[in-house]
Amino acid sequence: MQRLLILVPLFFIACAKEKSSLVNQESIFTAYSLSYDDASKEFAAGVDFHFGGSTGTYLSLDGSSAVQFDGEAMKESSNFMNQVYYRAEKNNPAMDYAFTTHSFNYTNNDGKSLYNQAGLVPMPTAKYKATSVVITEPLTVDWVTPDKIGKGTLFVNLSRTDTSKGDTVFSSGDISNSTSGTITVSSEKLRDLGAGGLNVQLCRDSFQPPSQVTQEGGTLYLKVCTTKTTVTILP
Repeated sequence: MQRLLILVPLFFIACAKEKSSLVNQESIFTAYSLSYDDASKEFAAGVDFHFGGSTGTYLSLDGSSAVQFDGEAMKESSNFMNQVYYRAEKNNPAMDYAFTTHSFNYTNNDGKSLYNQAGLVPMPTAKYKATSVVITEPLTVDWVTPDKIGKGTLFVNLSRTDTSKGDTVFSSGDISNSTSGTITVSSEKLRDLGAGGLNVQLCRDSFQPPSQVTQEGGTLYLKVCTTKTTVTILP
């Protein structure tokens, strides 16, 4: 019990937040993200700000600081862990909109503007050899992309259609120069999920460096996911 009482305060300290005007503006780390999910038809842009590196204190923009996405102010939100983030969403966007070049414009409390453009990575295509598989055999998902993967990964999200069970399986090996490959879900994984309907969704992500950042640096995370395909796992 004493150990628990010690760990809990440390947890909340790690998730503390602060006003951006109270820190050195060149010590603010910026984490940008763009994502599109073809299953939910949701496009999202996000930014969160940290003091002292990517895992540092979350910052809430105040004073003269602000962030815009495609010329419009981003909405501040926070979660139960006290983490502050900025987000812009668009449901059922036209594909031309989702996959065009977008812009983030962050102005700090010193009046310095950091402008970054970003576009989603191309959507991968998933191919399934069968719509059902025996639980004692692996499930294979063949994938194809119009460009080389580069600094990114491919993975499949698995979710049962009738329960809350789910899992994620990543591609294996070096695929940076690949435009096609196969992700294998082992029979052991299928047994853990159980027989029945299984939703399978192929996703692709990538980390890229933003063009304009503070001395502390920043990241740009891109992710796209295909529609879901239901595969029947036979006992």
